[in-house]
Amino acid sequence: ELQNHILSSLSGEKADVFVSAQVNEPTLQNLKKTDTGNSNLWRRIDPDQEAWLEWDMKVEKEGVLYAFFPSDTFDLVDISVDDQLLSPYFDNYSSHVLKLGNFTKGQHIRVRMTLRDGEVCFSDAQFFSENAAQLETDFQALSDEGAELKKISSSHLKGSITANQDGLLFFSIPFDQGWNVKLDGKKLQTLCVFDTFLGGELSAGTHRIEMQF
Repeated sequence: ELQNHILSSLSGEKADVFVSAQVNEPTLQNLKKTDTGNSNLWRRIDPDQEAWLEWDMKVEKEGVLYAFFPSDTFDLVDISVDDQLLSPYFDNYSSHVLKLGNFTKGQHIRVRMTLRDGEVCFSDAQFFSENAAQLETDFQALSDEGAELKKISSSHLKGSITANQDGLLFFSIPFDQGWNVKLDGKKLQTLCVFDTFLGGELSAGTHRIEMQF
């Protein structure tokens, strides 16, 4: 949802790039499920036997399929698709959106999460297909209105941008109040966009940009 919101806000396109995929409740092997309120806890029953959750799903749209398992804990597991190991998950480096692969419409796949330890805790699993055509449309819209910046020094940039409509000026650099941004020679009130990036409000037309830190 956040990625859809970011792309829609920047490109002006309303259609989602990432579309929720329908999936049934997972099959459990050697696990007991407990609802903890904000998430679910799956605990291994027999400590000497393999324990896993498995989602059996039919691909609705041809293309790339992604999965995300929201969690605040790091209970290491292995993720596989049709018995092919993809990646460990819930460690310090891989508790993110995971690309499951590229599939054809109507294809049946099995996504399995195998526990390495005694338990795993996360809220509802989320599966998303990628709307490649919409992603290309968004990318083209962003490319058409991209800023042309010239590096004066490591902390001084100059350039221009043309916007087809009023919107948001967005830089793919972290927000910091140390940045002084001028639009057509006037100081721009900078914003922290999506709680991370440097940006500000932009009116339609061609503008000169100057940035100094």
